Amino acid sequence: MATKVLIRDLEKPPEKNIEQDIEWICECFGFYEHIDRDKTASLIFKKLLESRTGGGGLSSTRLGEETSVTRAAALNHLKRMMRSGLVVKDGNEYRIRCASLFQTINEMHRDIDRIFEDIEQIAKDVDEHIGVKYRRY
Repeated sequence: MATKVLIRDLEKPPEKNIEQDIEWICECFGFYEHIDRDKTASLIFKKLLESRTGGGGLSSTRLGEETSVTRAAALNHLKRMMRSGLVVKDGNEYRIRCASLFQTINEMHRDIDRIFEDIEQIAKDVDEHIGVKYRRY
């Protein structure tokens, strides 16, 4: 599955507040759809974070039950989170990618750096092939 990361540059929440911080992270990654008035994405994400403290994950059925949404709605949000690289599927359970949210975000940052290194290398090869000079940094 190809990774698709949308990052929005949003103003940080003014005060430390776990609920607002989780919503802010979800909003930065574009997990809210226009019809997600109840911010279901952050409810699902919070449940996934809580499940990591026990070392495991949650099934889509259980996530639906615990957030009072249909399994289909839970799956829709999970697929979006998986495409971003934030969530992984392990058997029939979903979990955040690493043991902690910080580690997960750090790993995603490293993924993005590697992707840009590949793009830069190909761009350099194209420039050299067509005779465009570029400034070395």
